[in-house]
Amino acid sequence: PFYCPGYHMVPGYGKVRCHKTEGHGALTFDLGLQQSCNPVMMMTAEKIGEDTFYDYYEAYGYTSLTGIDLPGEAAGIYHAEKDFNNVELAVYSFGQTFKTTAIQQLTAVSSLANDGNLVTPHLVKRIEDDKGNVIVDFETNIKRQVVSKKVANEIMNVLEEGVANRLGSSNAGVKGYKVAAKTGTSEKGQRRRIFAARCVVYFHSSGGRRGRIHDSHSRRADALARRGLDDRRAVQQ
Repeated sequence: PFYCPGYHMVPGYGKVRCHKTEGHGALTFDLGLQQSCNPVMMMTAEKIGEDTFYDYYEAYGYTSLTGIDLPGEAAGIYHAEKDFNNVELAVYSFGQTFKTTAIQQLTAVSSLANDGNLVTPHLVKRIEDDKGNVIVDFETNIKRQVVSKKVANEIMNVLEEGVANRLGSSNAGVKGYKVAAKTGTSEKGQRRRIFAARCVVYFHSSGGRRGRIHDSHSRRADALARRGLDDRRAVQQ
């Protein structure tokens, strides 16, 4: 179990606060993930350690391009491993400080829906001519297995429970579908506090699990994230 008093003390920096400033109190890792508890994420990262955490950061593809079939793919911005210390470990653990693209993020988190495998994203599955003949077939390209199928399914179950039992991203639920979701809120800009709220959603269909990211960029994004991003002004699939 963990305990969240509303902040976590990071050596060499000081207090890093939770979004729930009064604290979550005692909670499990599952509940901490579902409710976006920053101290739980920081304490978990400390147990993992800087070296292993950075290895996983690389393995999930955050330090490289995804290889999507679009021109001009942008790269993320992050600390080099030699500059990665305990302060970076603390804030990276709940998704702050580093910069990532939406397709990087969706590719990384979709590895959970793909049984722990990181795959190359594509815009289409195949291209056919007007007679239905396949011209190009984009087969699934597995880059590597980041975590085991067992671990991936355990995390998916935690996120599904958060939606079904209204412990986390409950507004992402859709009647008749088994949905897993996780919200996240970050800040951008130096002079003005502009928030970027994002919700990653997985759902089951006849073709397997599907992933989607909902983005909203505004001063109201923090509130939107807690409401499940009802104002879905920008959607990327």
